[in-house]
Amino acid sequence: MSAHAGISEHRMLCCHELYLQPPEHLELLASMHSAHPPWCPGVDAAIDAVLIHAAATDAIAWCIDAGLSPSLVYIDPPYASHRDYVFTQTHPADGSRVARVAFGDRWDGGMDAYIDMLRPIIEGVHELLTSDGSFLLHVDPRGAPYLSILCDQIFGMGERLPEKNARGFRNELIWSYGLGGSSPTSWPRKHDNIYWYSKASQWYFDPPMTPATSQRMRGQMKKQPDVIAIPTINNMAKDRTGYPTQKPIELLQMLIGAHAPAQDLVMDFFSGSGTTALAAFQTGRRALVSDMSDDAIAVTRDRLVQAGARVAVLRPQPLQDETPSDEPDLNALVFEAFGAIDAAGCFVSCQEHEATHRRVRDIDGVETVLPHRVP
Repeated sequence: MSAHAGISEHRMLCCHELYLQPPEHLELLASMHSAHPPWCPGVDAAIDAVLIHAAATDAIAWCIDAGLSPSLVYIDPPYASHRDYVFTQTHPADGSRVARVAFGDRWDGGMDAYIDMLRPIIEGVHELLTSDGSFLLHVDPRGAPYLSILCDQIFGMGERLPEKNARGFRNELIWSYGLGGSSPTSWPRKHDNIYWYSKASQWYFDPPMTPATSQRMRGQMKKQPDVIAIPTINNMAKDRTGYPTQKPIELLQMLIGAHAPAQDLVMDFFSGSGTTALAAFQTGRRALVSDMSDDAIAVTRDRLVQAGARVAVLRPQPLQDETPSDEPDLNALVFEAFGAIDAAGCFVSCQEHEATHRRVRDIDGVETVLPHRVP
């Protein structure tokens, strides 16, 4: 085998692009329960992470059809914040910043419409989970009390009841993130709420440990309390993707390590920047995540591929004509450091185990299909 052939084979194991047509996509999804590759065109190795380019309700329905049962579902949905969130990128030609709206978090029907959106998603999560599985709902104080009641209705009241180990509510975690602005008319808002629910009266939990701060326990480790102090990602951080609402990898590594056994399946139906999938891969779990946003899927895909994960992207339909186009002006492209795929990244389409073409995203987020060329 030539050196070029070896490089090509490695990259083909990194990322595959398939469209949501049965039975192939159900075979691929079902394979997430095992370490064996699915029977799918162009897929010849076990997949570390599956990305579904679809709404949460659709992704959940496909997972149910495939018989998947994750031990942990974490979601960080919109917060009913009544604002637009902006995705920023750096143009490779001149270093200028380009921004566009990643998603709008506005609800014409107010809090009722917001809760109605999340109800079927949380019901689907409850159906998916293993019998000892856990659900983590990450929200902010605006919707937290309403969603806590909704989860009590679906999962059970748990620790709010006198019975020991009743199913449902286990903990409210506080993520204290520290950074950010403040208002002159109110206390600075510096925390999010993370609600932990168990599907049944038994659950998996491996308590994370943190250095003790008291003099009595100096130099020892203690259990992490339910207030988690991890700074949010600052504007100069190397791992910042430009995608809004990105959470620090340390937070997701802690949550996944505590609530999902090694090698188990973790799901997230509001993938955003892909931190859940990346943290699952880095901690030895498999991930299945979904998002409606083109940018979210692209950013998640790129972070996973750059980390060495084997990724499959499932889309409801082709984004454009799959015939490779002529090479465009390279100065117009956003390269992998900013969330794109080029010849130095992964090849996303295969036929008979041979890479055929790749995708490159321009500064407006439009992906162009290009011919595959081995360096």
